[in-house]
Amino acid sequence: NLSEDRNKAERKSKTTKPSVDYTIYENTKNITPKKTKQNNNTNNADEIYAKAVHYLKQKDPKQALKYMKEAAKKGSAEAMYELGLSYTHGNFSDKDYKTALKYYQEAADLNYSQAMHNLAIAYSLGRGVDVDYDIAFKWFKKSAANLNIESINALGVCYENGQGVDVDLEKAAGYFETAMNNGHVLAARNIANYYFRGKHFDVDRNKAADIWESLALAGDILSAKDIGICYENGHGRDKDLKQARAWYKIAADGGNEDAIKYLKELN
Repeated sequence: NLSEDRNKAERKSKTTKPSVDYTIYENTKNITPKKTKQNNNTNNADEIYAKAVHYLKQKDPKQALKYMKEAAKKGSAEAMYELGLSYTHGNFSDKDYKTALKYYQEAADLNYSQAMHNLAIAYSLGRGVDVDYDIAFKWFKKSAANLNIESINALGVCYENGQGVDVDLEKAAGYFETAMNNGHVLAARNIANYYFRGKHFDVDRNKAADIWESLALAGDILSAKDIGICYENGHGRDKDLKQARAWYKIAADGGNEDAIKYLKELN
């Protein structure tokens, strides 16, 4: 309870450390991959891929899978990527990480940035292959060079945790800031956490609170909980229990268990 000084920074700020579980954003296709040279075969592949998409919309996974595989054989990187997703998550086929890895690799070799990213995830998590952070880092870096924001954030994670590269918090913060400035929510939370805890940066809880409140206003539940903590404890904000309750309620309504607990304790 409050008499136990729940407001101590180390206990109260439960902003999650950058995580090695990249799965929360592996389905994102936020950057258009560079176009590969097209020939008649590729154009034909695009037409076949369009048929696969049609059958997906018609909720006919069997036909969709058939045409997706045909398009991949004809050289469609997007079809390869979608097949990788399918076999990873069982979207319209059984889960099969090894087959997913194969398709991600084929699409990555065609410079498809999100396939590079998901290939790196596979090596990070040991999906269909032994965990290999060195290879994962290589593919995150290639994907980031193709302006994939998810991979830019992932490089920050790699540098923070020493995965495939030596620990370097300056580089980690740089990648997180770049991703944050391009709208990546998790990267922004990471930067807020760095400011709050004095990790790489000098402690600046005003900046941390500014980031969390901005994210919370945009609908991020974890940040709503964190800015509630700031208002409850006077961290980067004037202490305001009414504001704290309001933010905790938003986070609690979104299912955040910490916020539910904190709200009960305040009430």
